Amino acid sequence: MTTMTIRINGEDVTVNNRCSLIQALEFWTKTGIKKGYVIALNQNFIARSQYESTVLKANDNIEMLAPMAGG
Repeated sequence: MTTMTIRINGEDVTVNNRCSLIQALEFWTKTGIKKGYVIALNQNFIARSQYESTVLKANDNIEMLAPMAGG
């Protein structure tokens, strides 16, 4: 199977072509996505309901972000 490189939290990660967002994140974290985190793909937030159907492309940039309280 052909592979491609994406970036997750600033780290280059090699995944299979046609990899979904959820597959890439589970591969990268080894344990899955923790509740409360949000995901930005190429600086656009992705709804949790779309993680499985979002297919990645080479050089996509993913950020896994923890919410922060402000005020």
